[in-house]
Amino acid sequence: PAEAAEAKPKSFNPLGTIYPQDDSDSSDEEEEDRLKVRIRTKTTVLEKPLESAPVPVLSAPPKIELQGRFNPFDIDESQAKSPQLKGREVGTGETAGDEGNVWGDAGDGAQAADGEGFGDDLAFEVNWERPNAPTPMAVTDVAMEARKRLRSPTPPMAPFEPFHPRYEEDGWRVMVRMPEKKKKMSKQISKFTSDRWWKEIHVRIAWEQDRPTLRLFNQEDPSTPYRTVRLEPHHQLSRDKLQQYDKYGKLHIFKVNMLTYKEIVGVRTEKWSLKTIQTMISKPKTADVFDHMPVRTEIVKFGSMDQYTIRSLMWAIEDEMMKISVGRDRNKAPTDYSKEECCGYVQDEFEALVDKEGHTLHQKSRTRVFFMAFVAGMPFVELGLNDKWRYGNEVVKRQDIIPIMHDDWIEMYEPEFHAVVDMQRYEQSHMICFYPLDACRFELMRFRVPLKANQELPVQLKCVFNINKDRVDIRCDVVVPGFFSSHTRCHEVPAEDIEIRIPLPEDWVYFFRQEGKFKYNSVHSTLRRPGRIKGIERITQMAQGFFPPSIMEADTGVAKYEHLYRAIVWRIGRLPEKHHGAYKSHLFTCKLQLGPHDTVPAWETLNDSLHVEFTMPGSTVSGCTIRSIGVEHTETPGKFVKYIAKYSYNWGIQYVLGERKDAALKSILD
Repeated sequence: PAEAAEAKPKSFNPLGTIYPQDDSDSSDEEEEDRLKVRIRTKTTVLEKPLESAPVPVLSAPPKIELQGRFNPFDIDESQAKSPQLKGREVGTGETAGDEGNVWGDAGDGAQAADGEGFGDDLAFEVNWERPNAPTPMAVTDVAMEARKRLRSPTPPMAPFEPFHPRYEEDGWRVMVRMPEKKKKMSKQISKFTSDRWWKEIHVRIAWEQDRPTLRLFNQEDPSTPYRTVRLEPHHQLSRDKLQQYDKYGKLHIFKVNMLTYKEIVGVRTEKWSLKTIQTMISKPKTADVFDHMPVRTEIVKFGSMDQYTIRSLMWAIEDEMMKISVGRDRNKAPTDYSKEECCGYVQDEFEALVDKEGHTLHQKSRTRVFFMAFVAGMPFVELGLNDKWRYGNEVVKRQDIIPIMHDDWIEMYEPEFHAVVDMQRYEQSHMICFYPLDACRFELMRFRVPLKANQELPVQLKCVFNINKDRVDIRCDVVVPGFFSSHTRCHEVPAEDIEIRIPLPEDWVYFFRQEGKFKYNSVHSTLRRPGRIKGIERITQMAQGFFPPSIMEADTGVAKYEHLYRAIVWRIGRLPEKHHGAYKSHLFTCKLQLGPHDTVPAWETLNDSLHVEFTMPGSTVSGCTIRSIGVEHTETPGKFVKYIAKYSYNWGIQYVLGERKDAALKSILD
């Protein structure tokens, strides 16, 4: 039978000739059997059997409780009576992840049906009078933790030191301009015909009727004020500047002005830019012709020979004005503006102490945000900053978005707010919501930001004093290492209004003073650009050889001695200059040849640092930006945002001291 089975022909498979099932079906079967090679592994006998190593036992990972959807039909009567149901409430059908279950009340009716199941009619009934159960606390904590991770909360830091030192004295001894009202005449004529003078007074700040008040006292009677100035929200302080005091020198002044705005033809100074002018010419609009121009009325003018006294008084007034609790008068008729506008201002302030090697020893900064609105009615404004707490939680209208240069987020510490800000909404969402004051620029908030330890300063210097016998050489190099920009050249931020004060001993002051027609003048520096001898400059170089050399030379800006600072003040309009790049060095030199009657101060009495002040048109310190301004209004008002950073730091001076000069000659009368 086996042979018969083998002899039995196989059934015909039409696909077998094309796709053989195994190697034996191939036509070259005999050839493959002759050429087939088998490789066998060599078996070896071990003398000693290998000891099996213990298999490490790993603990199972912890089980994660998954909050699945809860089906009330899956529980029986015994489970329904059990109070230990994690994250679920019998009767309402709520789970940890659901807001509510409309099947819950049907379950109660089903239990009354002798455990036979839920009724068809009762299964779809909803008891709307019964309130939903509250969300379990555990689920709320999980959601809050997820939001906190999204917001990246700021870590706790040590409290910041006060930005300005506290003024400990009882009031300020300053001067006031008398009479307080100025006669209306041209500025050129008032220089020679003015009958105003300076009067020494004593100023104190006190609160009267919920308003800060300046109390002015005479020097003779320091107990009773002869005048009080009640500070209002529409009052504004001017910047501190210099004014001629007498024919010998100047003094520091600032004004308290009452500021109002009028819609007249023109453009405010702060909006002047090449892009604004091009837009007005290429796309003229009726609203662009009118602007809100400020009208200033002087209330009182203060002056002092000491800069710190003036600035400390300004800081105290600004702090008190921020505490004024005031709002819009709802009974007053709303002002109609032909051009509605909202303006935001971000101002960074930076102070540092740097040694002569360029290492920052101490630094601090703060950021102030100002706001001004020209809108009708009582609109509600929402201001959005690039606060790291709001990262990922911004919900604003497209029309409220402000174009920004970068998308960085910052951490804000120790914020202080004006009284108009809704603090409850800020604590919930960090959104600054308020009813703005009408046509009034006020300080909305201020905060601190952490600074990097080894950040590169935008303006760097090196000042060297070389004193050897009767020869004094002063050299100051200034360089702008970077632009604090984003990426392209169009985003570069230069340093503007640079003021460098190089201290000078009073024994050498007469080198820098000369008598003029009406007063004593200062000797100005000569413009010298080393390494440039082209064309007409060759002739000027030859002509300068016939004139006495200048004691001060600068390749940019103007330098002169100012007795108010007891220093040589080198003022530069902008660095880098137009069509110049970064890392270009600028030089100032001063060479003095002391006479036999001149004296050299002791080495210990020489000042060890110079002072630098400048501004940058951008928030280069904190990186704060206004991302959105939303106004609850039917129309979309215009929006304007301006950034500025004010730098002020002391830089160490390097002294190269040689041999001391011989003692000064004494006259017969000495």
